[in-house]
Amino acid sequence: MHQGGGYPIILTYDHNWYLEAVPEGTKVTQYEYYTGVYVLFWDPTAARLAYEQGNENLKVRLES
Repeated sequence: MHQGGGYPIILTYDHNWYLEAVPEGTKVTQYEYYTGVYVLFWDPTAARLAYEQGNENLKVRLES
């Protein structure tokens, strides 16, 4: 799955979800790539933490 957006030249993102079959079920991997001038000043920590929390919530939901 793919999602992209932002403001060209300033800051854009290319977010991808990769679904992979594994013996335990399905492995979900998220990856985001940033481009633009603001990348020099961008701290993606908040986004990374939100994705980690989202992954944990998804896991809990699917395992219940």
